[in-house]
This record gives sequence, C-alpha cells and structure tokens, in this order.
Amino acid sequence: GIAGGFLAPVLTSTGGGNHVHLFSYYAILNLCILITAWYKSWRILNLVGFVFTFTIGSLWGGQYYKPEFFSSTEPFLILFFAFYVAIAVFFCTNQPPKLKGYIDGTLVFGTPLICFTLQAAMVKSFEYGLAWSALTLGLLYIILAWALFKGSFKYMQPMIEAFLALGVVFGTIAVPLALDGRWTSAAWALEGAAILWIGTRQNRMLARIFGMILQPLAGLAFFTQFDSPSGTIPVVNGFYLGCLTISFAALFSSYYLMKNQAKIHKHEAPASHFFLIWGLVWWTGAGFHEIDRFVHHDFKLYYGLVFLALSCVAIFLAGKKLQWDNLKIVARGLLLPMYGGLVLSFITLNHPLAKGGYIAWPLAFAIHYWLLFQEDEEELTGFFQIFELGSPMVGGPLGQWSRHMAHGLLGYDSTPSCVTHM
Repeated sequence: GIAGGFLAPVLTSTGGGNHVHLFSYYAILNLCILITAWYKSWRILNLVGFVFTFTIGSLWGGQYYKPEFFSSTEPFLILFFAFYVAIAVFFCTNQPPKLKGYIDGTLVFGTPLICFTLQAAMVKSFEYGLAWSALTLGLLYIILAWALFKGSFKYMQPMIEAFLALGVVFGTIAVPLALDGRWTSAAWALEGAAILWIGTRQNRMLARIFGMILQPLAGLAFFTQFDSPSGTIPVVNGFYLGCLTISFAALFSSYYLMKNQAKIHKHEAPASHFFLIWGLVWWTGAGFHEIDRFVHHDFKLYYGLVFLALSCVAIFLAGKKLQWDNLKIVARGLLLPMYGGLVLSFITLNHPLAKGGYIAWPLAFAIHYWLLFQEDEEELTGFFQIFELGSPMVGGPLGQWSRHMAHGLLGYDSTPSCVTHM
C-alpha cells in the first residue's frame, strides 16, 4: 500500500509536474509513517518509506534540480531528515522489553549519509555551504545525544553512542570541508566505520559487510579526485586531512574487528588485516604526497625518512597502549625503508649526509634502536635461546656470545636452567 502511494505520482507524471507538490505529497506519506512509528516498531514500513523518498528525490534532483530551486527544496530535505531521525528513535523506544535499545543501523547511519550527499549537491554553489551544513549536522546530533542521555533512558545507550559518534564525525570534518570538496567521500568512509561498529555491537553480519564494502569504495571515490585543486597550506588542507580521515576509519575498523573476534564470523577475521594495511597505506601515502608537494626536491628523501621514523614511533606507542600486537609489528619495519633510503641517497645525492641527511640518519637510527630496545624481554630471551640451543655446542662461541648479549641487554643470564645443570 505505501509503495503504491509513493509510486502513484511517478506513474501518472507527464514530466511537467511541480516539485513542491510532489515533495508535499511525500511529506504527507512520511508523516503517516512517522505516526505509525510512534505506536509500533514496523521496520519494513520504515525502510520502504526511506528507500522511496530518497531514491525518487535523488532521481528528481539529478535530472531537474537547479540552483534557483534551493529555497523550495532545502526545507523538504530538512523535513525528511527530521522525519527519519525521529522514526529511528521511535523504532528504538518501541521495541519489546527484551530488545529495548535495539537500533536500526540503516536509518541511524543511512539518513545522515544520503542527506549529506544530497546537501553536498545542493550547496556546491555556495561558498563554505557544505562546511556549515556539516557543522550544523554535528551540533544537532550532539544535542540529540545529550537529550537522550538526560532523559535517563538506560536502554538507549547504543543510540546515544551512535548519535554522539555522528556528531563528532560531522563536527570534525566541518573545518576541512571549508578547505576542499573531497569530503563527501571521506564522510562515507567514516560512515562505513560507524556502520561496522554498530553491526559488531548488535551482531548483524550484513551491517558489518556493508560497512566493510563502503570504506574501500569511499577511498576509490576520493582517489578519483586526486587531480582536483587542493589547499595551499601544508598539512592543513583538504586532501591531506581527507586521507587521514579515511586512514582513521580503516584503522578503527581493524582494531574493533580484532578486539571482537568472538562476535564475528571466522571468515570476517581477515578483514582486520586488510583494514590495517588499508589505513597505513592512506597514512603513508598522504605524508609522502605532502612532502612531494611542499618540500624542495633535494630534501624530499630525508623528509620522507623522518616522516617514516616518527610514524613508526607513533604506531608503536599506539599499539602498546591499545595492546594491538599487529600494529607493534608494523613499527618494526623501519629498517627496510632505511635500506631503501640509503640506496637512493647514493643514486640521487653526492653523500648520504648531504641535504639534511646529517639530521635524518641519526634520528632514524636512534628511533630504530629505541624500537628494538622496547621489545619484550621474553621475546629477546627466546631469540637468544634459539641461537644457544641451535649451536653445535651450547658452550661454544655462538652460545657464549648470545649469553653475553642477553646479559648485556637484559641484565641476567638467559641460559635455560636445564642447560645450566648440564
């Protein structure tokens, strides 16, 4: 019945209809859905209204929208956004007692995603239009989260967390949006991470898969804008901050999947490794892009070396703080780019210490040594014991050397007790 209601004006259209009449009619239909949602959590009805409203609205916008229609279409976009935010809240509150707090991730995250995308198309002719839109959306979600929190609805905790996360996301990207126009893709990546998060919390595989797929697609969409103009300020420009946003979304997804392996299917586990690699690729690619744009050719090599060395420190500390072993392992890979930098320095420069090398190399070696020193004592002990037990004679030169190194680094004799008795 509701599908017929949405299709009626499309099937009877002659091509010359008034969009105000069309959206007013859809507003009445959505109001009926809202009233129904007030009394009953009827998910299929909510989804049918959501899909028809925004699909037909998007098709109309792609074919007929003009900037002079802004004043007559923006109120309807705001109204439909408000309808489906409210419907998502009602869906959560009207669940049976055993399901209280269960949220519809499609509406909670899909509504801001599609509305923000449509808003981006409508305000592209306005300077900073999308930045103001993101800021307004962020404030709105933070206010909603605060209102639900003050209402003392304990079962609304997932909804409060989701709204707070959306508020932080849109509030965070408001400033970079004023600098660059690539941020719709970056927002998709954040939305994908948020959908994966809620899908993991509520044990919904389809939501997790959608969040996993959305992030690489967002990255590819961002990459298609590679040649678009970017900001003129190093680091504080839309391209770099957009890359960091995609990287953060991927790293968060990797960490959350790793920490919740018991809640996900065994075939989803490799996705954690994929997102770890995906996030680090965007992190390093963004750094090298900034170096390539803003650093003189003679100094690019050593700026890159310093960037990698400092990144390894940050990665190791984050892995240690979060107890994320895979991230700590990544930090140990500094030696390989150091070898590569040494070879390039001989090819492109007269001397490895030239053009800033006298600063970059000592820093890189110091950081590499520090990372080795931070290794767990058990790992170092096990490493030296392998050499001891693998030597032809435990008391031979290799065994003595390894015991000497262990004693010097760790402050005690690493020889196993069984070997000592022998």
